Amino acid sequence: MDMYLVNALTEALHNAQKLGGSALAMRDTDQLILVIAQSNKQLQTAEQVLALHKKELATVHQELADARQTIQQLEIASTNREGYTLVEIASGVLAYRWLAQTAARGSHKESKAAPEFFCQHCMDCGLKSALQHLKAEAGGTPFYHCPICKKEFPANLSVTRRRLAGHSA
Repeated sequence: MDMYLVNALTEALHNAQKLGGSALAMRDTDQLILVIAQSNKQLQTAEQVLALHKKELATVHQELADARQTIQQLEIASTNREGYTLVEIASGVLAYRWLAQTAARGSHKESKAAPEFFCQHCMDCGLKSALQHLKAEAGGTPFYHCPICKKEFPANLSVTRRRLAGHSA
């Protein structure tokens, strides 16, 4: 019978060892679950930060595209203004004049169909707006009118003629 007790004791110890191992495995599994939960939380935080960076990157890309478009428009406007010069049409009032027309004025080959002056404000904004020379009512001062921005400028023709002829006021 001693052998039977020894076998029973050995089996009980073996089962106790298995039970202890299972308890340790459960404890390790609980710790592993905590580590996995913490890792998932950190991963979620990283994904949120990544989403914010993606949004910021998209904003920067849009700003870059807008800047490129603005540069392109400014280059076009600059190219469009290459054939023009700024002239003073009245005291302190500037307007653009086509260079070929300015050169033609001296040789009397100026076309009457071509507009004389272009609105500086509109040309600087990329728009080409010919100033309309309007006569004032009942003895008032004639003026130039821009049909796009609606600004009006005095038409002091004596100052304009002196400026275009190269004389100072």
